[in-house]
Amino acid sequence: ELLVEAIEAGDMDNVISTLDQGADVNTRTHDTPILLRSVLHGDVEIVKILLKQPDIDVNAQQGDNTGATALIKALRSLKYSQRYEKTIEIIKLLLKDKRTDVSIDTVYSTALDAAMHNNAPPEIIDLIEKREQEDRLNKHLVTHSSRVADRTKLSKLKKKMNLPCEMYNTIQDHLGGKSKRKTRKKHRKKK
Repeated sequence: ELLVEAIEAGDMDNVISTLDQGADVNTRTHDTPILLRSVLHGDVEIVKILLKQPDIDVNAQQGDNTGATALIKALRSLKYSQRYEKTIEIIKLLLKDKRTDVSIDTVYSTALDAAMHNNAPPEIIDLIEKREQEDRLNKHLVTHSSRVADRTKLSKLKKKMNLPCEMYNTIQDHLGGKSKRKTRKKHRKKK
């Protein structure tokens, strides 16, 4: 409660001291995450303090986890914001934070949809598109490295369990790797 009161009052010193005393940075008030409330208040400094907290859920959603995130709420408020410049600064802070998931699709929209619909400047739209591309690439790399690790484990397992070649090749094909059947045929022909 003290953290919520400090945020509502815009009292940075109290926000810092309550966080230092162990206040939960993911506290909700009226089913709204405090980061989102800080975004709505347009308090850039408090948003910075909250984003420095390692445990903050930057993607916490309003309501029952189908509502807006802090990023989407900031983007949606651009159209009506009297604190336009502060809102732009907050959006940039959220986009720079690697924990922010720009691909979350809420009942309202995605971050890109919200940006385009609410006349966000091209610079913001470019940042969102760049983050989406980075996120897709990272997901691809994680998937690829996972498959490589699976193939390495399978190779060790084949040696350890003495798996029949056909079973090994079938599993290897399933993991997206190329079995060595063709290579073996080439070697046989050369001999």
